[in-house]
Amino acid sequence: MEKKDNQLDNYSLKELILYFFKIGMIGFGGSVALARMMQDDLVKKKRWISERRYLRGLALSQLAPGPLSTQLAIYIGYRKGKVKGATLAGIFFMLPSFLIVLLISYFYSFSKNISFIQAMLYGFGASIIGIVASSTINLSRPIVKKRFSWLIVLVMFILTGITKQENVFYFLLAGIATILIYAPSDKFSLKKLQMVIPSISLFSYNNVNNIKTLLLVALFFLQVGTLAFGGGYAILPLLETGAVNHYHWITNKEFLDAVAVAMITPGPTVIAATFIGYLTAGFFGALIATVAILLPIYLIVIILSPFFDRHSENPQLSAFVEGVTAAAIGAIAGSVLLLGKDSIVDQATIVIAAVSFILTQRFKVPEIITVLLSGFVGLLFYHSHFRL
Repeated sequence: MEKKDNQLDNYSLKELILYFFKIGMIGFGGSVALARMMQDDLVKKKRWISERRYLRGLALSQLAPGPLSTQLAIYIGYRKGKVKGATLAGIFFMLPSFLIVLLISYFYSFSKNISFIQAMLYGFGASIIGIVASSTINLSRPIVKKRFSWLIVLVMFILTGITKQENVFYFLLAGIATILIYAPSDKFSLKKLQMVIPSISLFSYNNVNNIKTLLLVALFFLQVGTLAFGGGYAILPLLETGAVNHYHWITNKEFLDAVAVAMITPGPTVIAATFIGYLTAGFFGALIATVAILLPIYLIVIILSPFFDRHSENPQLSAFVEGVTAAAIGAIAGSVLLLGKDSIVDQATIVIAAVSFILTQRFKVPEIITVLLSGFVGLLFYHSHFRL
């Protein structure tokens, strides 16, 4: 079968890199939409890779943390050009959105008090709440199927609401508990689990309290990139806990603005890291935050790719990922309530959030269109004394 897959490799690495740069510029709609676009282009239209190879990359991407589209780009690049191909694919896929968000961050940093900007963000923030609520439901349907997984979702939802933050240990415990419930094995041990997850002590907040800002930014975003199981939206509660509640680098309002910027620009939601990094420590903060949050995704894909066929059906690995993903979904649901306190401020924003939820959930309107429409509605009502 591998030989048959290779027969479709009738393209150069340069052509693949240029394709990823192009899709990085025009790829609106989030990771799922980008993944579908890659399948249509690379498998059906260009016939550069086989359906089998694409689905193999999709399966690996679903098991690894981070945004689906970025993982796929790195995987496809690796299959074509090994480490060089994976590196160039990841860089050129993310480069357009990085540059766009960097420019927006620069403009935002000195113009966020302009009434026009405030009005647009007033609508954006309310819309984000409705969209994230809708996405949480969509995420849970194909992933959370067992009763114990739903229990994890509920517990994480409650913990997020009560503590107003996320602890990375909850995610790890959820994964371990799911293994013990659904895939117990005499061969399983915590020592073996440490081989596939980061050292807990490395990412402990207490170990980095006295390090300079840029190093703090690097360590924090490395942690987020490593533990963001469940797709791009899974980073939201982790980002909010660290950047807003723990380090106080940005406010809740600025965090919502970061998510809005990520949604109205091409590329995955993870690009919000660039915006947060810029507000925290300027250009180098943006660069370090972006590289740090993507580095674990990159390393996991290139390390696991050669061995994935052998271990993709491992029941302990699948159970661990299911538990962590369920915890991520619960945390995302809890973060909707917390973020809503700062963006749902009057009747108009209640309506914007509700309509955004209905548009994305019921009518499948693309997120970028919903956010942009909400920005214009916000512009209308922000400058009016009338509130719905």
